[in-house]
Amino acid sequence: MRFHMHLLPTYFPDRDPPFDVYYQQVLEQIALAEELGWDCFWFTEHHFLLYGGPMPNPAAIMCAAAARTSRIHLGSAIRFCPCTIRWRSPPLLASPARLQNEGSDAE
Repeated sequence: MRFHMHLLPTYFPDRDPPFDVYYQQVLEQIALAEELGWDCFWFTEHHFLLYGGPMPNPAAIMCAAAARTSRIHLGSAIRFCPCTIRWRSPPLLASPARLQNEGSDAE
């Protein structure tokens, strides 16, 4: 049996720490998940909302997590892909995921 964890963050500016501390806490959660034997950690892309809001580019946090872990798999559960917008074309969306994969020792 494999165990996956899915991060759908909710951020409340009046209750949560500043973003730099918040993201550090997320990275600590990923490291702890790996230490506890979880197989995969999933992220979602959300913009400008308290519910799921502070994760505009999952690839960025996945690269940071890959640099701090060695076994856990990292994935993006939701990515916005309006293919009519050039800067969000499928090859450009896939590039950071490939970079993140190269930086990780997970098999």
